Amino acid sequence: MIKKIVKEGLFYLGIAIILIYILFPFYWMFTTAFKTPGEYFHYPPYFLPSKLYLGNFRKILFGGEFVNSVVPNMINSAIVAFITAALVTIMSIFAAFALTRLRFKKRDDVAFFILSQRILPPVSIIIPYYIMISRFGLLDTHIALILTYILLNLPFSVWILMSYFDDIPRAIEEAAWIDGCSHLQAFKNVLLPLATPGIIVTMIFSIISCYNEFMFAFILTSTRAVTLPRALSTFITIQGTLWGEMSAAAFIGILPVIAFAMIVQKHLVRVMTLGALKG
Repeated sequence: MIKKIVKEGLFYLGIAIILIYILFPFYWMFTTAFKTPGEYFHYPPYFLPSKLYLGNFRKILFGGEFVNSVVPNMINSAIVAFITAALVTIMSIFAAFALTRLRFKKRDDVAFFILSQRILPPVSIIIPYYIMISRFGLLDTHIALILTYILLNLPFSVWILMSYFDDIPRAIEEAAWIDGCSHLQAFKNVLLPLATPGIIVTMIFSIISCYNEFMFAFILTSTRAVTLPRALSTFITIQGTLWGEMSAAAFIGILPVIAFAMIVQKHLVRVMTLGALKG
C-alpha cells in the first residue's frame, strides 16, 4: 500500500514538474506584459505586478515610443497562414491520392523524394532562395511568404495524408464503382469523407507552422509583409530589449492560436482516438 502511494506520488510530482517547466514561460510572459519597466527590470524580480499596467498593450496596439502597432503584423500572419494552409491541403490531397491509389513506375521513389525535401535544412538554401525571390521582385510581399511556406509544408503534409489514404481499404472504393460511381465521384463521396481527420490535421499543422515561422519571414520581409514573429524581433533595440512591449505583443499573438485550438479541439481528439484504435 505504501509502495503504491509513493509510486503515485512520484508520478504526480513528475507531472507537476513537467507542467511547471512548460507553463512557467507563459506565466512570466503574461505577468511581464502587465509590469512597468521598473518592475520587470527589478532585482530580485517581481513574480506579480503591483498593479495591472496597460501601457504596454496601448503601445503595441496603437503605437508608441520606439514601437509600432503590431495589428498589421498579426493580419499579415493570418493572411499568409490561412492561404498557405488552404493551398497546401488541396495540393496534398491530390498528391497523396495519386501516390496511394495510382500505379506507376518509381512511385515509392517519388514519395521518398517528396519527404526528402522536408529533411533538407531550410537554412542551407536561404541564400540562393533569397536571390531568386529578389530577382522575381517578390521581396517583402505576401506571395513570397506563401510560396515559401508551401514549399516548407507540402512534403510533410503529403505524407500525413498518404498514411490516411493507405488506411482506407480499396474495397470500399471498388464497391462505390460497382454501385455506379465514377472514379471522381468515388474520390469525392467516399475517400474524402473518410480522410477528413487527416485533412483537418494537415490544415492545423500548416496553419501553426506558418504562423510561428521566423527565419524566412525575417529574411524575406522588411516593412509591408512583416509577420508577427518577425515584428517581435524589432523590440530588441539599441536602447535595450523592450520586455514589456514584447511580452504584450506575444500574449496577444498567441490568443488566435489558443482560440483556433479550442475550435478544432474536438477534431484533434477524434484524430488521436482513431490513431489509438488502429491495429
